[in-house]
Amino acid sequence: MTDDLSLQSYIILHNTARKLHFLARIRSKSEGIPQELGRTLNAISHKNGRCTAKDFAAHLRITAPSATMKINNLLEEGLIKKRPVSQDHRSFFLEITERGEKLRQQINRQNIEVGSRIFSSFTTQQKKDFVKMLQIIDQEIDRQIE
Repeated sequence: MTDDLSLQSYIILHNTARKLHFLARIRSKSEGIPQELGRTLNAISHKNGRCTAKDFAAHLRITAPSATMKINNLLEEGLIKKRPVSQDHRSFFLEITERGEKLRQQINRQNIEVGSRIFSSFTTQQKKDFVKMLQIIDQEIDRQIE
């Protein structure tokens, strides 16, 4: 019975993740905003001005060359800037520009709207419990990946 519930939970979670990804793709096309941009800007923002290229790559689970490409694209678009690390002039922190922050907030507002529609029938406590369960799942996946 436990194995059946584990499999059923896995299938539902996997299918839901795929549907959310598909929904994000539809939304990004209609809004004209690249699908990964919100996730990318949030990866930099979560470090409060102390995000290095290495942190960025680790957060997104991408290789260093892929991170460099993304960073260069964001720099060219004027969405981020580099700030040297005072002790090591070879290293730098990534910071979101004002333009990048406005775009990040716009994308996050859209995500909040989608989430609000999805979870509108849940009570506040159910939402809190669900978030806790998702955090546990996320941590377990992290352990299995490392």
